[in-house]
Amino acid sequence: MSKLLVADLEITEFIWRRIDSYPNFNICIGWKDDDGPIGGFVLHGYTGPGGSCRIHYAGRSGWLTRQKMSALAAYVFTHLDCSRAYGEVPASKTKILEIDKKIGFVEIARLEGYYTGGETCILLEMKREDCRWLDRRQVGIKA
Repeated sequence: MSKLLVADLEITEFIWRRIDSYPNFNICIGWKDDDGPIGGFVLHGYTGPGGSCRIHYAGRSGWLTRQKMSALAAYVFTHLDCSRAYGEVPASKTKILEIDKKIGFVEIARLEGYYTGGETCILLEMKREDCRWLDRRQVGIKA
């Protein structure tokens, strides 16, 4: 049985090691079991109510479930009151890009030469009104 934890440093560090990046962050939402971190989301760049944030995620194989996506959506779009969330993916990370699109992110831009070595960055966006993980009754969106 796993449990939801917010702002857990062990989960945050677990995610950063998996994505090999340590950007500034505001909040971590993650899950642990008896063996340690299962996975989670790090939100950073929060611009305030009505604004946006960026999301990074990582976890063990099979950790990303509908329930965890619903928890993320409730936190980002209801609690933080973001109108949209963003992600960035190196173009070479095709599996991650595939997962991002499957969970509802939409490609909005490509930044050529963004990463060291000249790799392209793909920017992704998920708008509150398009998020299928969100309970629309909680935020006043008509179904």
